Amino acid sequence: MNQVRRIICKRYQDIKGGDELFDIQDDNPQKVLDLADKIWNELVEKNRIDIGQKQKKAPTVRERNMVFEESIRHPDVREIGGEWLYYQALEQLQLKDYLSNIGFSEEETQLALTQIISRAVYPASELETARWIRENSGVCSVTGYPYN
Repeated sequence: MNQVRRIICKRYQDIKGGDELFDIQDDNPQKVLDLADKIWNELVEKNRIDIGQKQKKAPTVRERNMVFEESIRHPDVREIGGEWLYYQALEQLQLKDYLSNIGFSEEETQLALTQIISRAVYPASELETARWIRENSGVCSVTGYPYN
């Protein structure tokens, strides 16, 4: 911990031109917390951080650790729960080894597992299953099949 503290102090002194951040020998974390609150408030006032809504007072520890769901964006969300469960079942049945033993290549084995799992999790037509794999499912991540 002291090594990290020394690095932070050195960097702060380099940036601020010699002002000490806090005494290296001081084990009082309140100085660090006060500085963190000061920096947080500056970031909020200058609109440098997305906190969902502006706050006038210093945030509590709980507020600093909050996730504002209206500010979360993830463009590539995939389902994986059911897919993983069925993959584990097929692993216990040793289906991958069986398919390899009867002459399936690695890619053919991955495709077969992908199709079996997909039909078990999302029973639909071939076209609809392909759309589901492309848009919603993480089954290819589980089986290793390179889906384009």
